[in-house]
Amino acid sequence: FEQLCSDPSDDELRKKPYPFFLCYSTDTPSEELEDVDEYVFEWKYDGIRAQLLCRDEALLWSRSGEPLNEAFPEIVRAANHIHDEVVLDGELLAYDAEPLPFQSLQRRLGRSNPSPKLMEEVPVVFVVYDVLEHDGVDIREDELHRRRSVLESLSLPEKMWKAEQQWFSSWDAAEEVLTDSRSYSVEGFMVKHVQSSYLSGRRK
Repeated sequence: FEQLCSDPSDDELRKKPYPFFLCYSTDTPSEELEDVDEYVFEWKYDGIRAQLLCRDEALLWSRSGEPLNEAFPEIVRAANHIHDEVVLDGELLAYDAEPLPFQSLQRRLGRSNPSPKLMEEVPVVFVVYDVLEHDGVDIREDELHRRRSVLESLSLPEKMWKAEQQWFSSWDAAEEVLTDSRSYSVEGFMVKHVQSSYLSGRRK
């Protein structure tokens, strides 16, 4: 989402998200990959990617450039309790004691001012994967482990979680857990190199 009006003002830019960094699934055999110690594993949930901008005001954007404040007001209210000026990348997820299927989240998408009943039936959380900006500074070019340190330093409200990171001693060990991913109500793993920057577009 990079379509801005011509010659935008600083105020307009501050309300816009960064281009999203997306990934493709891969069928690369593990024996062709680097040392597993160079990678961190995070669950891939069945929700929608979003960016939460906590600058002058809290703004929630989908990766297709749609504003989500009205559909998910509880996340926006929670974001107002974040004391740092940050831009967070993550996943909006329907969650009630465990991750709910995407069909549940669809009931909330496109809704303006959802009723208390709907919000109770389909509660949502924002799982934070990454920090793209901190204290007004773009940190996307920092290595992943440094951005994660920034994330760990943040105090997040109840409806916002830091994504769980997992490490494995071998690719085989990771694949064993991956085969059971459905039992955790997730789609699988996202595999990230610890020295990677936050780029734009899609990468394998």
